[in-house]
Amino acid sequence: MTIIFMFIGGSPGSTAGGIKTVTLAVLFLGAVAKIKQTEYPVVFKKRLGSEIVEQASAVGVLYLMAVITATVVISQVEPFSLQQILFEVTSAIGTVGLTLGITPQLTVYSKLILCLLMYMGRVGGLSFALALRERKSSGAATADRPAEKVIIG
Repeated sequence: MTIIFMFIGGSPGSTAGGIKTVTLAVLFLGAVAKIKQTEYPVVFKKRLGSEIVEQASAVGVLYLMAVITATVVISQVEPFSLQQILFEVTSAIGTVGLTLGITPQLTVYSKLILCLLMYMGRVGGLSFALALRERKSSGAATADRPAEKVIIG
């Protein structure tokens, strides 16, 4: 249960990391809207635009992939249980500060991964990813690509 709460984190504007409570709510409302086959999610008699749901989905997937990747990589080089490593990884990305006491025994590379997760959790997943992406040249013309329908789920 603690791992789930650390992954969710706090509310926007706080110093907490994680995906944030509002992001989780938007993901939930987006899923409910899809199940009900409504055009858009509604909360407090206001509609949520598709770009908000897409951004929340991107944040959720980015954080989940970061946690899974870091947990798998660290578990390959460390002798600790998967649950212990997952706890440390989730605590790092959630900027919680909790530990099971295994951090001092981790290798330098595992500690570096945890440090990167702490930065990602503090700055925000999308901001962190945008900072690491390759810059496009300002003179390059961009063309709209044709849209493709893909079956999801």
